Order: sequence, then structure tokens, then C-alpha cells
Amino acid sequence: VCAPLFSGLTTQLINDSRGLQGITQSTGGAASYVSRMVNEAGGAVRNEAVNAALAILTRSRQIQATFRQAKDASAQVIINAITRLRNAENSCWDLIIQSVCTPGSYATSTRTCTAQAGGQLRVATSTQFSQAIIASQISPIGLQVEADLRAAEQGLQELDQLIASVTGSASATNQRQALERLDTLVAQGVLRTDQHVTEARAQTEALTSALTQLIQETLTLWGDNTDAQIGWCNTTNPAVITRWTDAWR
Repeated sequence: VCAPLFSGLTTQLINDSRGLQGITQSTGGAASYVSRMVNEAGGAVRNEAVNAALAILTRSRQIQATFRQAKDASAQVIINAITRLRNAENSCWDLIIQSVCTPGSYATSTRTCTAQAGGQLRVATSTQFSQAIIASQISPIGLQVEADLRAAEQGLQELDQLIASVTGSASATNQRQALERLDTLVAQGVLRTDQHVTEARAQTEALTSALTQLIQETLTLWGDNTDAQIGWCNTTNPAVITRWTDAWR
């Protein structure tokens, strides 16, 4: 940083007939060469300090943003699983209605139909089967992911404030305080490290596999189990047809 300045100092000493006195005195109202050199050197050092602080803070922000992306991916996996479960439940109800009601007799507006076994039925569907799975096995995971996302967002906001404080000030004190605050945030667990990012990505993969298996096993139980309470959507089971016919009478 200072090499060009000191090179200029040597040239100034050689060219100025006043020698050392020439570089310490002002000329024509302008600051002396030494004064200008000190100011420029100080500015260069300050700029380097700012750049170093920004590099650290920017890297931390990149890590934090990548962690949030991994958690966003986990949240999307959960949303997709819930959607698939809900859609499967709706398809089951459609299948049950077709199996219980006389073809063409179901009226969407009144939700009534003529039972294949005779008599009028008032169809009443629900989300009870999917909701039981969601509440017991998916929501707890979703709550943790939601908490991680909130923490990640808080960390990004903190880092943005620190970056702004360093960028907007030439004060060495402000820069030092920003880096001290960064250390505190890491120690408090507000900010994430590269290791946390690796773990978050692995968790997303594991969650994808686990929820895929959960959905598949659930749909198999609903559609294949011979117990009319568990295999409530198994319309090949006469007990299931009887169950819903009786429930809707």
C-alpha cells in the first residue's frame, strides 16, 4: 500500500533543492508532501481495514444465505408431502363415493346420492385421516424447520446491518465493533457455519426419503389393509362399503 508513497518521497527529496526541509513545508498554500503522504497512507490503511472486514462479513452472509436455502428446500419437501397426502385423501373420498353411490346419483350441490344398497345418503367427507398423519408425524418436523428459517432470516438481517455499518463508516472502532458483534452472533448460534450448511443439506435429503416412505406406507395402509378402520379407502373390501353407507345414512 505504502510503497508508491515512499517511492514518491525519494523522488521528491532528489528533486527538491531544499532537501528534507522541502518535504516538510507547505508550498503555495498546499499541504506539505509529508502531510499528504501521511493522509494518503492513512486512507489506504483504512480502506484495507474496511475491505478486510467486509470480506469476513460478506462470507458469513453467503454461508447464512446458503443455510436458509437448504432450510427452504426442507420446507418445500414438507409442503409437497402434505399436499400429496391431502390429494390422496380427496381421491379416496371420490373413490368411496363412486363405490357407495348409484352411478350418476351423486349431486355435488346437495352432497346427496342414492346408495347402491338402496336409500338416500348424505355424503360427508373430511380431512381426518390425512390430518392425523400430518399432526403426529409431519408437523413436529415442520415446526423445527420453521424455527430454523426464522433464525436464518434474523441472522441475515443482523449481517446486513453490520455490513452497512462498516460500509457507511471509516471509523476503525465501528469496524472492530462489527467484527466483535459477528463473533458474538456465531457464539450465540445465531449464525451458521459451513458445517451447518452441510448438515442442513443432508437433513433435506434424509427428510425427502423419510416423507416419501411415510406417504407410500400410509397410502398402502389406506388402500390395501383389510381392517375397515385402517384400510378405510379399500373399496374392494365389502366392510368398507358398509362402513360408509351406514355412516352417510
